[in-house]
Amino acid sequence: AAPAVVGKVSIPGLLLANKANYPKTDYTGWWMSEKLDGVRAYWNGTTFVSRNGNAFTAPSYFTDALPKDMPLDGELFGGRKQFQTTVGVVKSSPAHPGWRKLKYLVFDAPGLKQPFEARMEAIRSRLAAVCAAEGAFVEIVEQRKATSAADVASFFASITALGGEGVMVRQPGSLYANTRSNTLLKIKGMEDLDAKVVGYDSGAGKFLGRVGALIVTLPDGKQFKVGSGLTDAQRSS
Repeated sequence: AAPAVVGKVSIPGLLLANKANYPKTDYTGWWMSEKLDGVRAYWNGTTFVSRNGNAFTAPSYFTDALPKDMPLDGELFGGRKQFQTTVGVVKSSPAHPGWRKLKYLVFDAPGLKQPFEARMEAIRSRLAAVCAAEGAFVEIVEQRKATSAADVASFFASITALGGEGVMVRQPGSLYANTRSNTLLKIKGMEDLDAKVVGYDSGAGKFLGRVGALIVTLPDGKQFKVGSGLTDAQRSS
């Protein structure tokens, strides 16, 4: 089979994150999401393209349901601590069976000249049916507004305790910048936080029979229940 990387493709500059000044800066009111350990991928309506302009040819079953007229920004994701495996899949041929273990996690729509909240609402409206379909290969990254500095700490603790890289924080009302920007920041590498997952609550409603919320303890003894940051697959494992 032909290799999946088919050459350079011209795309607009992607929004890149700076490092957050955390915990010195309080990001209350900002949007939080998991910092994914996947392959950045811009969907141009026909193919996935890396931030460096390399085109990845995914199998048709992976892309058929994606919009042809709405560019998307996200990551091809194979799970936490699976970066090298994911890279191997996306750089191989569309026939690689590993594609069935990947998801395209969408976190922005670069073509919309609207505030972040409006862009996310447009994504949810456009992709709702696609994401709800059985066996869907696309998910929308959950965005959660930070209610306090402690909320940021607990969210970070839950992500890193699960083996995640860290947290992205997004300035509310921000436009999509086609460059590195202080409107998108990354929080990672806080080894001294030393948070631990000590248990979990059983889920209710659509999460019945699965993990509902994690119980996380910080070094000062404070405990949080954190339900965000878990995919459906992780709740079931």
